[in-house]
Amino acid sequence: MPHEIVMGRGSLDSKTFMDGIALGSFFVLVTAAPFFDRLKNSVYFLMAVDGGFASFAGLLLMCLLQVCDNGSMGCCRDLRHWPL
Repeated sequence: MPHEIVMGRGSLDSKTFMDGIALGSFFVLVTAAPFFDRLKNSVYFLMAVDGGFASFAGLLLMCLLQVCDNGSMGCCRDLRHWPL
């Protein structure tokens, strides 16, 4: 996404884009903080958090596989052949 917006379209520079991301994160934190006690007991919220953790683990695995595919880490060269 940053490459598309900053480099591709040229509509924002990199610093402005990162400031927008930080401001958006801060806004979500400030607005969600008063409701967190109610949210942490919600089944739907907990399922969303579990889904976020699962997607993060998948993202880490895909990054590891890409590094292995580039051949820059010899210790995991056989990882590409695991049946996922």
